[in-house]
Amino acid sequence: MLFKYKDISYFSEMFSFGKAGGGDDMPLPAMLLSCGHSQAAHYPGYLCDGQHPAILPFVVWQYTLAGEGVLDFEDRRGIAIAPGSLMLLTSPHRYRYYPAKSSGEWDFLFVCMNGNTALSLCRRLIKFHGPVNQLPAGSLSLASAHELLAHARDQRISCRWTASMLAYDLIMNTARELSISSNRRQHPPFIERAFEHCAAHAERPISVGELAKASGFSQYHFVRQFRKNVGIPPSEYIREVRLSRARQLLHMSTASIKEIADTCGFVSAAHFSRTFRSRFGVAPSKIRKAR
Repeated sequence: MLFKYKDISYFSEMFSFGKAGGGDDMPLPAMLLSCGHSQAAHYPGYLCDGQHPAILPFVVWQYTLAGEGVLDFEDRRGIAIAPGSLMLLTSPHRYRYYPAKSSGEWDFLFVCMNGNTALSLCRRLIKFHGPVNQLPAGSLSLASAHELLAHARDQRISCRWTASMLAYDLIMNTARELSISSNRRQHPPFIERAFEHCAAHAERPISVGELAKASGFSQYHFVRQFRKNVGIPPSEYIREVRLSRARQLLHMSTASIKEIADTCGFVSAAHFSRTFRSRFGVAPSKIRKAR
């Protein structure tokens, strides 16, 4: 679509979402509001002001593909938004962003979402990492954004459960990558070995004892040190890896819920469904039906 804004033309591909598939007003941890791909013209034709009144607070997730933007955030002016940069903001807030004067077209992907988990997590990420960060090579959060946009283009977001799952996956992958990037040097080698082992064997059941063996420590010592360094027990970390893999299989595979439960290390399909619903607020069967 071609829009006119302050007499400057720019290309924008945008999709907006309401409460698709309504009938259930249960609050969800993250809810997709809009997403798209924009190529904004040079300053001053395009300007976003975070202090414009909003009906509800929301998160802005924006990744620069080409060109360059500028962010004025609170009392900081002129923060560069270069290619490969992720900008995270919550609105309403005191900020403005716009294309750099010398940039030409500013090409970026964007996702807007709300939900208590998404908002509180984004505020914490901004507090600890700032509003602009570089994403790592092979970024999972960027892959999540591309997957979300592909679902929107193909009209595969047919209900609020799917919209919530995609938004949650994006914000959680973003939090994970920013946190790992910040803390990578603080983790001792045995923790890194446990992370690598978990990632390499995500498609089969993994026990805490197996991670302890991979790290080279006794299980008792490993559990204590893992919690001290990572902030959560290894059993919870394994559960998050299993649930992340299960989400992917629900969206991308034709495997049954029982097969997914077995593949991801849950003791039964019922245990998987309870854990999944407790974590995400929706049963895996609803995600599968909404595909």
